[in-house]
Amino acid sequence: MSPGKSFYTALLGSALAIQPSYAQNKHEHTRAFYESILTLDALQNELDSCEPGPVEAWGHVEKAYRLQKQGDHKGAITPLREAINQNPKHRMAYQNLSTAYLKVKDYIACKQFAKRAFELCEGDATLECKALSNLCISSVNLKDFQAAQMYWEKWQALAPKDELLIKIQPKVFPRN
Repeated sequence: MSPGKSFYTALLGSALAIQPSYAQNKHEHTRAFYESILTLDALQNELDSCEPGPVEAWGHVEKAYRLQKQGDHKGAITPLREAINQNPKHRMAYQNLSTAYLKVKDYIACKQFAKRAFELCEGDATLECKALSNLCISSVNLKDFQAAQMYWEKWQALAPKDELLIKIQPKVFPRN
């Protein structure tokens, strides 16, 4: 049984109630607030554009998120795969799964799930950039520089001043 929009609205409301009051300095507060806004934007986009999936899918994504925050990227893979099994259109699950595979250096799997995340995120520049960054980085690590350059150029068109984009440029376009 799938929940209605009321479930997602309640989930968004509870996310809004969590504010980063633990910050010890202005920089940490700004970073934490920015991260919470990105999370809220992604959640709102999920609410607006995806078919509601089973509640269990959200539970798996939440569990994986906690594991990734603790640095257990390998442990986060199983719950994210479960979330995708529950809801094959769960954009955040695909995105987080590609990141988990990137962190454990399984670049082929990272690329596979990042491609699907990119397809599902069409029209959402923030999530498209995240998928493109994973595609670009995994392509560089697989020594597929032609693909890396293609993904880098798409990423640059969406976010020309992205710090990671600028940082990775020398690896994407190596000097021979």
